Amino acid sequence: MKPEAQAPVEKLTLSVLMPNYNCAMYISEAIESILNQSCPPDEFIICDDASTDNSVEIIEAYAQRHPVIKFIRNETNLGALDTFNKMVDIAAGDYVYGAPSDNYILPGFFEKAMRLLAKHPDSGLLAAFAYAINVKGRRIEIQYSPGMTTKTGFITPEEMLAIMTQAGCGMLNGNTFIFKKRHLIECGGLSKELQYYNDVLLGFVMIAKHGVCFIPEPFVCVRYRSESLSAKYQLNSELMKEEAAKMMGILRRTYPDIIPAAVLDAYEKNVYYDIYFQNIYSLRKSMLAKSSHLNKSPVGRLFYFIINMFLYIKYTLVIIHYLYSNKVDIVMFIRNYISNLVYDLRHKHLLR
Repeated sequence: MKPEAQAPVEKLTLSVLMPNYNCAMYISEAIESILNQSCPPDEFIICDDASTDNSVEIIEAYAQRHPVIKFIRNETNLGALDTFNKMVDIAAGDYVYGAPSDNYILPGFFEKAMRLLAKHPDSGLLAAFAYAINVKGRRIEIQYSPGMTTKTGFITPEEMLAIMTQAGCGMLNGNTFIFKKRHLIECGGLSKELQYYNDVLLGFVMIAKHGVCFIPEPFVCVRYRSESLSAKYQLNSELMKEEAAKMMGILRRTYPDIIPAAVLDAYEKNVYYDIYFQNIYSLRKSMLAKSSHLNKSPVGRLFYFIINMFLYIKYTLVIIHYLYSNKVDIVMFIRNYISNLVYDLRHKHLLR
């Protein structure tokens, strides 16, 4: 981890890109969170992808009051990938931030991010932590990155790739990424081969080539709703596996010279075990919901307890198999687990 430089902060420009499709219920909150930043963007492009709700009416009202907003409309629905790539081509900023219209960001994010990027101009990417929120905006959990440093600063490609080979350590949160536009264009933007893992693909390449500026604080609120693209993949393990395999194939074919196979192997194992853990969690949640009516009698409560314990044992066995089959460094694994637990306890008060 390199210490932060104390040189004067260079003025860099930021373009915020907000694609929208039928998010009228949430887009006002998303737009307000951008406009109310202490360091507002130099350009705020909103592109409506042929919505059928009243999104356009809401966006136009904001655009009339705020000259920084550049509102464009797709005549037909192009989809999230083509819409985002179209906006990148239009953007004039040195850096771009993709802001989903159903998420929102917290005060101070851009000010802290742009100050750090100005001190480390060679970095191709900035990342932070995020909150997961439900449809009503309640914070459910903090989405942090296990194994990461607790200090704000620049992480070199070598340091970051080493972190990513550790047990249980995955990619940074794509919802927080601020990209250097020049490097994003060099990577070809979002890949049309992928839907869900595009941010992970770009994150890998940016990190391996240019390193990453990192802020270990939650600044983005990521909304989970059943009709979102994320939910489509997270609720379908086979779809997730297929998408992950496509992404790994692209990385192995295209970037073998900058991303070591050991890093990709470690990440791939983490992804597949995460999917399996999620399946067990979903199964437990479903079984307990279906048997909740049994919890009203002594015999029913015993049955309920047995189901719960069976699934916990299965979860434990999966972890043991993961550690054994992948020859995981147990000390490293325990250290990461304790670090995650401490982070949760220290920041539990931030959830509401």
